[in-house]
Amino acid sequence: MQRVLHEETRSQQNIEDITRLARPDVREGAKPDDVEADWLVRFFDRARITSDVEMQTLWARVLADEANAPGAFSRRTVDLVATLEKSEARCFSDFCSFCWVMDQLTPLIFRDDLYQTTLYRDAGIRFGSIMYLDMQTGSVVLTTAGNELAPISGATENREFFDFVCDTWRESGIGVTTDEP
Repeated sequence: MQRVLHEETRSQQNIEDITRLARPDVREGAKPDDVEADWLVRFFDRARITSDVEMQTLWARVLADEANAPGAFSRRTVDLVATLEKSEARCFSDFCSFCWVMDQLTPLIFRDDLYQTTLYRDAGIRFGSIMYLDMQTGSVVLTTAGNELAPISGATENREFFDFVCDTWRESGIGVTTDEP
């Protein structure tokens, strides 16, 4: 009986922590009442066992974005987040710093430079990382879940990569214009 009480207390604390972390990201005008009840049950059922603060932060981003735009995350994506190891979440976040929005979120991996370019290496992006994320070198495409999670992945802008891509495209004869000075 003590074990069950301890587990339920810990689960409730995890849920409260995730909800507290989500609150600042819920925008004014959000419609959390429009979030599907079954989605919420599934979300809290999966998230309640997460006590690691970094992973709780990921859960909080999912919850806040779902409150901001009900239907933003599928139940399948919720299930995927539940199975992510912290190292996988970090790897995905690192990978997302190599994605650009061109009609849709598009990963940019230059195959010839994958092993040589320090940009990738320094970010932990290697052939093994791509395989770890179930992607194929040369044809990196985000799944539906990947597209749902990428905006909240915590990826940071990689200015050095931006400059590298612009230079590479210019050298290839592709016209590149930016709003950058």
